[in-house]
Amino acid sequence: MSVTQGDVQHYAIRRVNPFLGVMQVIATDGGRALSTNGVSWSLELPAERRVGWGSLNRNNYETAYCVYGMWSAAEGLVCLPLSPLLDSTVLRQQADQLIGLVEHYAAELPFPLQDDRELWLFEAAEQRPLALLATAVADAAGTAGRPRSWSACPAGGLPGQRAFPAADSLQQRVQQRAGANPVSHWIVRDNAGAGRIAGSDDVLDAALFPVMLLREDWEDRADRELVRDYLHWIAPALLTLQHLQDDDRMRLEPLLQAQSLSIEHHWRLFPKIIDPGAVKAARTVNRLQRASGAHTPQ
Repeated sequence: MSVTQGDVQHYAIRRVNPFLGVMQVIATDGGRALSTNGVSWSLELPAERRVGWGSLNRNNYETAYCVYGMWSAAEGLVCLPLSPLLDSTVLRQQADQLIGLVEHYAAELPFPLQDDRELWLFEAAEQRPLALLATAVADAAGTAGRPRSWSACPAGGLPGQRAFPAADSLQQRVQQRAGANPVSHWIVRDNAGAGRIAGSDDVLDAALFPVMLLREDWEDRADRELVRDYLHWIAPALLTLQHLQDDDRMRLEPLLQAQSLSIEHHWRLFPKIIDPGAVKAARTVNRLQRASGAHTPQ
């Protein structure tokens, strides 16, 4: 399939609050392709839609993305129903261009992370970063939304991450540590990991930011074990992070079987694998669980 290069961006952003791994993005003026596993891609195309209602707004339009379909190398393109008012020929041409770009850039997966602007929830006592709430690209014109609370997992779970059994307890403990009036700051991280609080000259040392996106140093033993169990649970997603040192990866890779059902969703986006045997073993357990219909934690 032919590829029109033009102005093409390809990058990754983290899926945060709850943390679900990384999203791969290929974007052009003609649309964007998104993937959370490096295999299946959602093709989103720009389309105009009317804003407001009534005769006064009949000429008011805005451009928004619509999901044209899903594509993978194995299954091909599966289109979704679209409005008959849209030009299907033009949309198909745009989709074909995106598919060509996906095939062109596939060898470069995972793409470099671009979301170095981070919203951190701070602990009340020592005012240190406690948990990551949101991310954005540093040069974005604005930052949409400002969540006040931290979430451990999606309700009901997803293919890439099942619900953590003790999510409610962990979320309560994080909220308690943040205090009755939680404080959060947008912070721009540099290449060395240090962070400058947006709108000020205050710079926080890289060591103050939790590597696993949630503080692990809890005073109470039960809390430490709860956080430990959670990090074990989301190990497949955490290994998609690109800032991890080898020691961090060596700590996480033996834990992949705690939620091996999600390993297939994430492993292709690991930027580095220290112990291929550990990843292979988790994938084997995953296949056995799927074959037996098992969906319960080990």
